[in-house]
Amino acid sequence: MKKLISKIRWFFKSDRIIYSKTMLPGKKLFSFKTDTGKRYVCIAFTNKVKFKGMMPITDILFDDITAVRKLPSPFKKWLYRQVGKKARAIMYHFTDKKN
Repeated sequence: MKKLISKIRWFFKSDRIIYSKTMLPGKKLFSFKTDTGKRYVCIAFTNKVKFKGMMPITDILFDDITAVRKLPSPFKKWLYRQVGKKARAIMYHFTDKKN
């Protein structure tokens, strides 16, 4: 039953590509908050695989994120193909409000 639910969730899940000030773009794995109150995002560099099944992973400070690209889910791709269109990614840009 759990396998079926995970397959269904995968079908509706949209991947996110994180862009930062200092690092290369990477796929978002999860985000977390430390005891000090700082928020981090854990990303994997899918284009830097050296060994099969092993992706380099790093944590980025949430304030260093400049943009997020939300890719369409497999369901959205399938649905758009049914009507003859192409599902597109959505790009979110963040600017500093301090300046």
